[in-house]
Amino acid sequence: MNREELMRQARQRLELIQQDIEKLEKRAQHASEDVRASAEAQLKRARESADEMRDRLGEIQEAAEERLHELRDRVEQLGDSARDAVDRFKQKLGL
Repeated sequence: MNREELMRQARQRLELIQQDIEKLEKRAQHASEDVRASAEAQLKRARESADEMRDRLGEIQEAAEERLHELRDRVEQLGDSARDAVDRFKQKLGL
C-alpha cells in the first residue's frame, strides 16, 4: 500500500469514527445520568484513539517509506480501538 492510499483509508476511517462519536455524544445528552457516567469512559477512549490517529496521519505524510508499514499497523490498531470503544458506548446507551 502506498502513502496516498494509506492516508486516504486512514482519513476515511477517522472521519467515520468521528461522526459516530459526535452522534453518540448528542444521544448521551438525553440518556440518564447513570448511563452517561458508565459510558463516559468508552467515549473518552474513542476520542483519545481518534486524536492519536490524527497525529499519526501527520507522521505518515512525513515518514520514510520504510516506516509506512509500522505506521499503517498503528493506525489500524487505533482505528480498531476507537471502533471498539464506540461500539461499547452504543451498548451502554442501549443502541
